[in-house]
Amino acid sequence: MSDETPRKERRTAIKTFRLPEDLLTALEKEAEDEGTTLNALVSTILTRYSDWGSMTRKIGMISISHGVLLAALESADENKLAEAAKRIVPTGWKDMAMFKFHEFTIDSVIQLWKLITKYGWSADLDVQKDGREYLLAFRHDLGPRFSLLLANAFDETLRSSFHIQPVIEKSDASITVRFSEPLP
Repeated sequence: MSDETPRKERRTAIKTFRLPEDLLTALEKEAEDEGTTLNALVSTILTRYSDWGSMTRKIGMISISHGVLLAALESADENKLAEAAKRIVPTGWKDMAMFKFHEFTIDSVIQLWKLITKYGWSADLDVQKDGREYLLAFRHDLGPRFSLLLANAFDETLRSSFHIQPVIEKSDASITVRFSEPLP
């Protein structure tokens, strides 16, 4: 799975790359605008590509604007949205975890959810684990139908793939998922 070592503790290596001058100028301007160094910006860009971009390109994911997704969710029938979440999303998550981590376990799917919330959604994920007990808290700004979609997707994934009976609470801007990891 992905390296969990904090960035500041990782060993670094020196590499030289040739870049078109206009790209270098754009990157330098972006670094200045962001109040960071060119090196830190390029490291962030390459990390994002390694963690997320290369996988999404290979599995055929597309980018969609926040507004378009919000409009699509708001116009969707709630029952059809819930059914689609149960039918489609768990298989997609399994395929993504297998592709990225070469396994589909509780740990790999949580790592996937961390990547998805970091790079793919307008959301935050907090994971707490105490022994075999998990608490996952998702916060987002996509409204109640996104909470409905997530709640159904998490419920179905945990029940059908891991035989876990989660307790899920949802609000317009968050869901919490509590469950116990099965004994080995």
